[in-house]
Amino acid sequence: MDTHDHYHDGRRVEDQRLITGHGKYAADWTVPGQLYGHFVRADHAHAEVVSVHTQRALTAPGVKGVYTGADAVAAGYVRAAHGLGGAGKNGMKARALDRPVLAHGKVRFVGEAVALVVADSAGAAADAAELVEVEYRVLQAIVDPEQALAPGAPLLDDAVPDNLVYECETGSEAAVAEAIKNAAHVTRLRVDCTRVTPSPMEPRACLVAYDPANESYRFNVVMQGVTTQRKMLSSWTGVPEDKLIYEAYDVGGGFGQRTPAYPEYAALMIAAKALGKPVKWVSTRVESFLTDNHGRGNIADGELAMDKDGRFVAFRLNWIADMGAYLSPGSAGHIRNTTMCLTGVYHIPALYALFRVPLTNTTPMGSYRGAGRPDIAYVVERFVDQAALEIGMDRADLRRRNFIPPQAFPYKTPTGSTYENADFPGVLSKALALADYSGFAARRAQSAKNGKLRGIGISTVIETLRRG
Repeated sequence: MDTHDHYHDGRRVEDQRLITGHGKYAADWTVPGQLYGHFVRADHAHAEVVSVHTQRALTAPGVKGVYTGADAVAAGYVRAAHGLGGAGKNGMKARALDRPVLAHGKVRFVGEAVALVVADSAGAAADAAELVEVEYRVLQAIVDPEQALAPGAPLLDDAVPDNLVYECETGSEAAVAEAIKNAAHVTRLRVDCTRVTPSPMEPRACLVAYDPANESYRFNVVMQGVTTQRKMLSSWTGVPEDKLIYEAYDVGGGFGQRTPAYPEYAALMIAAKALGKPVKWVSTRVESFLTDNHGRGNIADGELAMDKDGRFVAFRLNWIADMGAYLSPGSAGHIRNTTMCLTGVYHIPALYALFRVPLTNTTPMGSYRGAGRPDIAYVVERFVDQAALEIGMDRADLRRRNFIPPQAFPYKTPTGSTYENADFPGVLSKALALADYSGFAARRAQSAKNGKLRGIGISTVIETLRRG
């Protein structure tokens, strides 16, 4: 059934095709003569790679080639793009590590690809991958971002002292310190935005074909946009963008996790060019958990200061943004978007935030589900709730008292963001009425009589139009 012939009344046109099994996702692409790849992955979070023995795998049935970090280095596929390009605190530049698309010399997180086995069937490639012998010298791993920044912590690389990849600040530290000193009340809090892993319905998959006639590569790959991923992959490999050709159809879930170029895609390029045949790889669910860019991983502690009337006068944050073992192309969003939304929806005259980015022996972070925007909204709202509790004011009333007033728009924040027109008090009033906020106490009392617990929460969010 061609849904385009049957739906012309404004309803969604893709559903019938997808629910009847006629979708075409990355794993569904096949081309004549294609081979199949399977990755050998690190089972240590931190270790030196002493040797990688591939001879047994090379002689296994159906195997056409085995590629290692030496091949990645020979190709020059060793440095990924990242977004932390600006000058940080005291002019600091990001200390980005090289990341060969197949690990070379060292592995820094469980799941990092060490070798790629290519065979004439997916099963043969998986079987032969078990024959690749990797000798490791295990090193002490550090997985907690605060511990990574502590004095004496084991280093992921000598080129990154104190495991501190990047440090930057925004706002006025002096203005905040003065406001906090003179405040009637200061709420202090530590908020942990825990690390999450994406788990889309469709695991990552990639088919790469090399055309020697024009030295181009054709990709059938899970993605959210050709332009961004192509630019990232070109930066990683040095292959001109016009030589990277993409073709996609359906995508089973995105949310930022599909945006970047991943090392596996470049490793498949090496194999496809060497073997002269297309090479296809489909991730397992376990590989997805281990290697798809994670999200969140932010820890914030600080102070929210108020005057005697409950009006906010200053907000200070010490923000640790865990980026995992390597900086990924989506690294910048966790700081840029957070900075842009640092006030939330509130008028706060004095702001200051210090951002520190550590390396840890964990899966790299990327732009997934908001890239810092939900994180700062959560942090700000937790501070507001805690402040209301401490001063004995209703949470809705404290928010109303501190909203940016409608007449103040367009509103420029102390960190330089400009908010377009909004009516925060009006929106909250509508939400409270729809939720019957005033009737909550009676509902909770009735629940208590029935042996049940009932709660209610309020949260406000401001969204930035600049993605990252």
